[in-house]
Amino acid sequence: SNIDELYSLLNNIMYRKRKEEVLPELPDKRYTFIPLDLENRKEYDKAENEFIKWTKENKGINIHSSYPQTLAKMTALRQLAVLGALNYSIQWIEDYLESSDEKIVIFAIHKAVIKKLNDHFKDICVKIDGSTKQGETRQNIIDKFQKDDKIRLFIGNIQAASEGITLVASSTVVFLEMPWSPSALQQAIDRVHRIGQVKDSVNVYYLLAENTVEMNLAKLIDSKKHTITQVLDGEELKESDMLSELMGILEYN
Repeated sequence: SNIDELYSLLNNIMYRKRKEEVLPELPDKRYTFIPLDLENRKEYDKAENEFIKWTKENKGINIHSSYPQTLAKMTALRQLAVLGALNYSIQWIEDYLESSDEKIVIFAIHKAVIKKLNDHFKDICVKIDGSTKQGETRQNIIDKFQKDDKIRLFIGNIQAASEGITLVASSTVVFLEMPWSPSALQQAIDRVHRIGQVKDSVNVYYLLAENTVEMNLAKLIDSKKHTITQVLDGEELKESDMLSELMGILEYN
């Protein structure tokens, strides 16, 4: 609530270097939202209205004590939004591949989304998710994407594939689902935006269904990212805090 004061206090006790200052040779990042329609709009709207009704009926609910139940309901709603737009996402990816020789790094969360993508693009993709073994198998997947011209897509679970790997064979990152925090988002982007990247820019695309919880989450993350930047990477947000705010956005939209 007092960002300027917090910045002043931190500035006196913390020395910080931004990535662009330490690695000035890295290219700029460009962000683009691609709004998508829903094939299951009626089903999604019904589920969202039921969720909003549930939150109003439990207005005095303690978000921390009821966290598992709340998260399960929110996760189901998010999955409806992503799956309802997935065919449009696949069409966008196909068009992009057809119009460019660029490889693409795709991030998602839910197993059903990753499976459908992998099944559809199986001849030209590799994937890393929670089922991928550590060590040699994981590195073989990365090497195949980096070196094999026939492999055009890397499909990664945000949690399993957003740290410790280099995917600079691509300069294009696509998000079909949003993580809970700005830091997780940036970690995923940094698989491409890192030393070894030779393209003039890194392009980040968010393929999100309009008027859904996923779009609201993107707006919330953007707001949090802006605040963190203002206070020089302040305290990391908790998932439950984000969930509470997102419930508020849904209720009053």
